[in-house]
Order: sequence, then C-alpha cells, then structure tokens
Amino acid sequence: MQDLQTLVDKLFLIVSIVGTLFVLTEMVLRYFRKSICSTVGCKLVATYARFGDISILLIGFLIFSLLIAFTIMSSYCNKTAFGEYINLILIASLACEGYFAGFQAFRIHRPCIFCLTVFGFIVTLGLLRLLQGEREIITGFAAMAGVFSLCYLILPVESTMQIEGHPAVPTAGRPAPEFDLTLFSGQKVALKDFLGKLVVIIFWSAG
Repeated sequence: MQDLQTLVDKLFLIVSIVGTLFVLTEMVLRYFRKSICSTVGCKLVATYARFGDISILLIGFLIFSLLIAFTIMSSYCNKTAFGEYINLILIASLACEGYFAGFQAFRIHRPCIFCLTVFGFIVTLGLLRLLQGEREIITGFAAMAGVFSLCYLILPVESTMQIEGHPAVPTAGRPAPEFDLTLFSGQKVALKDFLGKLVVIIFWSAG
C-alpha cells in the first residue's frame, strides 16, 4: 500500500511537470507567432480573451508551477498545510476547466486541442489526488460538472440579439450571425466556411 501511495505521489509530480512544460512550450511558440494547436477553435478562444491569450497561458503556467512547488514542499514540510493548498488549486482549476469545455462545446462549437490537453492534465491530477485519499477533490469535479451544465443552459447559441417584433440584430463585438448565399456561378457558400479567416462583405444593389 505504501508503494502504491509513493507511486501516485511521483505520478502527480510528473504530470504537473509535463503540464508546466506543455504550457511553457506554447508560450514560447506564441512569441514566434506559432502554436501547438492549429485548429479554428484555438483562434476563436483567443479572440474572446479580454487580455489576450497570453493571459490564459500565464495563469495555466502559474497553476502547474504552484502544484509542483507545493508538492515538493509537502514532502519536506507540513504535508497537511501544503496538501490543502494543492486541493484548493485543483478545485478552482477543475471549475475553470468546466467553463472552458462548456464554452467550446456550447458557444463556439469548435474544440481547441491545446485547451483540451490542459483539461486532460487537470482531470488526471484530480484523479491522482483522489487516489491519494483527498476526498475534497470530489467538490472540484462537482463544480466542473455544474459549470459545464450552466454553460449549456446560459450561453447563447447564436451571436444575435432577438427583440420581440423585430428581426435579429447582430451584437457589436461578437461573431456575425450565420448566413449562406449562392454565387453567380451557382456555388453555395456559408459564413461558417470561412471561420478563422478575414471576411469582408460589401453590400450593393443596382436598379
């Protein structure tokens, strides 16, 4: 039993280190205007970040770094105190990941591979913490499920405001409402076909 506990402790530290390196790699790549994730979902998530995607990366880097530091300190200092810090960080992180997952699933309808990978790291750390006997982490998983469910109930499906008696009005600062049209060549195109690309629409008429 003691060997199993030691193995779980080591795995927790290893996953935290890999998570830190993963986020750090993305930060370095962003400096050179590149990314681990090349999906449209990644670009869409970045456009919604109030202080830019670097702010989200810094928070992720800080979280994983603190988990490493507290895990090492708990081996040499007060294990109970630092264990509570680890639990607090994980519970908050699981709740936040519930929002990120819900936002991608119910708002932009596009996955971000980088975000989902970080989601996997956090969930894995939570499960390892449960194996360490920390039942408080159940609260984090419950919070994650709750926030994810709220995203389904609250986040709007469309990017338009609907006022009774009036047609839908596009909201400033949000993606344009979906539409499709037929070109003179007979080809049908839709706005969703150009996700992640610059689209210029010119309205004109002849009469």
